[in-house]
Amino acid sequence: EVSVSLEGSVFSEDKAEKEKTETEVIKEEKPKKKKRRKKPYEKTTFAHKMKVLGVLLVLGIFSGSGLGVWYFNYELRSTIDYGAYNPADYIQSVNDTFKKNNIDATEKDGLAWIQKVGNLTPADLTPADNFLLAQHNLTLADTFDVNGVGYVDSTGVRQSIISRKRYNGKYYTFESISPSKISFIDDIILCDKYVKNSKTVSVYTSKNTKPTSADWKFSYDLASEDYMIESGNLPSTIQPYIISEKTVLEPSNDKANIVYNAEDDTYSFTMELEPTTSVLYYTRQVRRTGGLGSYPEFSSVTFSAVIDGDWNLVSFGIKEKYSAVKGIRASCTGVLNYTIAFNQEIEMPV
Repeated sequence: EVSVSLEGSVFSEDKAEKEKTETEVIKEEKPKKKKRRKKPYEKTTFAHKMKVLGVLLVLGIFSGSGLGVWYFNYELRSTIDYGAYNPADYIQSVNDTFKKNNIDATEKDGLAWIQKVGNLTPADLTPADNFLLAQHNLTLADTFDVNGVGYVDSTGVRQSIISRKRYNGKYYTFESISPSKISFIDDIILCDKYVKNSKTVSVYTSKNTKPTSADWKFSYDLASEDYMIESGNLPSTIQPYIISEKTVLEPSNDKANIVYNAEDDTYSFTMELEPTTSVLYYTRQVRRTGGLGSYPEFSSVTFSAVIDGDWNLVSFGIKEKYSAVKGIRASCTGVLNYTIAFNQEIEMPV
């Protein structure tokens, strides 16, 4: 008799040998699988990437986990809390500018303040003070046309921009025209009309995608307060940045940076602006006109200007770098150059 133990010696050597032989036969009879050849790597199209990203976002957001939640919380939101800043803390009034430079004038003097500057010239003032005085003068003009032309460059795609503010002595308009070159980004075509001290702003839109003009049609009225919440400034504002001694970075605000051009009797200067406090109003405008999903985040803002000896604004320009969210987060470089005409007959868009 063969004894049985728990160590597995119940099988005789003959039986074990037989099972080993049967196993080898089965292995020999089983057909071998053909190895699949790896396909060469193929670059996918940008459109395909967008579709895949869209699917992942939908799945992630609606499932409440994974990529969707992470992407929404960290990629589609601004990391800067602009609400933590009070714009009034960084604004410099023209009266403060007069006082700081010992100019015996107030805002109520209108253009007559120029007669009280004594022997001062723009070369004696800082770039910030010079620009604030020139901007103040332009707001006192009977009419003005601030015409900006430029572009935004994002991931190698350059999109043209027209940004124009006009005043005919009766009302103000602000136009933003930027036909998109990318299929999934909407055209930016808006015109806002504002009568001074009015309680509403009229918004016009156009389906025309000409690069420099539009066929405006009335769209809706917006309460002035709501418009400022949405756009940052009223259409009567010359430019949207906060420029003051507190927002111009040193050493760009030094008087030594004022350059005099004897040929046309003008003074020019360039200011580096603090990229958060200088755009507290402007971020709203960019979000609205760009149809962005969140406020943009600026990394640099360079502001240059040319004025004459009587502090009349001749031209100004901006170069800025920022990140913006439009479905995805993208790095952008914006350039806008403005020419100024004032106290002339102005043709209004609406």
